[in-house]
Amino acid sequence: MASDIECAVSGIFAEPVDEFKDDGLGGLPPGWTQITVKRRQPNPKFYAIQNLKEAMFENMMAAALQQEIPEEAREMQRVAIQLQVEATMAALEAKTPLFLTSTEVLYIAPPATDPGIKEVVQFLNENLSSNSFADVSEDDEDEG
Repeated sequence: MASDIECAVSGIFAEPVDEFKDDGLGGLPPGWTQITVKRRQPNPKFYAIQNLKEAMFENMMAAALQQEIPEEAREMQRVAIQLQVEATMAALEAKTPLFLTSTEVLYIAPPATDPGIKEVVQFLNENLSSNSFADVSEDDEDEG
């Protein structure tokens, strides 16, 4: 049953249909709908690294300011500390993406299968700026 397709609305299961695998929907039974949700969100680890770099720089600068250094050398010291912090964190920062992405594939059984599914499909038709579900509802109404 692990390879079965489950309706995200009703929990109804269907077996994949092998003869339809060539159309890119991986055995999705006729009448079923596949929805792919892709999301990009900021990676909190990346921002934590940026905050850590800033804190390291501030701490090292505070320590450096306690030393008696001529004013003209301060800018060089600031640049040196900035480079040191960036070099220390470069490998970690390079392998930490700015964004995290996720993909989830959901399936919806034909609307005629269950009143709850029909209600969800009607909601999607009315509330999304898409006509993707229009044919499904119209076919269902014609049958009913």
